[in-house]
Amino acid sequence: MKLDIRCRGTQKNETLVQHVQRKLAFALGRFDRRVRRVVVRLEDVNGPRGGVDKVCRVEAVSEFGVHVVEARDVQPFAAVDRALEMIERAVARSLRKTRDLTTRTAEGF
Repeated sequence: MKLDIRCRGTQKNETLVQHVQRKLAFALGRFDRRVRRVVVRLEDVNGPRGGVDKVCRVEAVSEFGVHVVEARDVQPFAAVDRALEMIERAVARSLRKTRDLTTRTAEGF
């Protein structure tokens, strides 16, 4: 799985990169062979004014299709955590649908 981390309006540092890598391995590690590429975009949408303005957008390209989720929070680490939880559920849901469709087709529905 190829990972691309992009930051806009927020500092990209080694701690943040390691956090994303660790959380991504936990969230999508079981789909490693099926997910080809993941792009994580972090953005501070309103600059230094504060508030719930850290946005993490995750795009995962897999054999099931393209999945895109977005989470907002005050802290970039929390936004990353929420977005990666959401992308894990989206990829797992697609896998279940694919398995269900394959099972129905094999049974002759």
